[in-house]
Amino acid sequence: MGLANQALILNRAPQGTKLPDLPGLPPLAATIPTLPGLEARQIETSSVLGLPESAMLDGLCARVLGELEKGKKA
Repeated sequence: MGLANQALILNRAPQGTKLPDLPGLPPLAATIPTLPGLEARQIETSSVLGLPESAMLDGLCARVLGELEKGKKA
């Protein structure tokens, strides 16, 4: 029982991070950089609402979902 439609997303990884070629690993769909807006307040609150990086994250999520949708049609 395996998942056929997967996306690999790296969190807090520098842009351009290269992964080793590992069998069975889905292709890298996105890299989420360290978010200064989150770092600035993570000790005070766990809320991620209203981050300055929200628009960038929304775009990244839309791209990942688009890639997953393409995979469903293949």
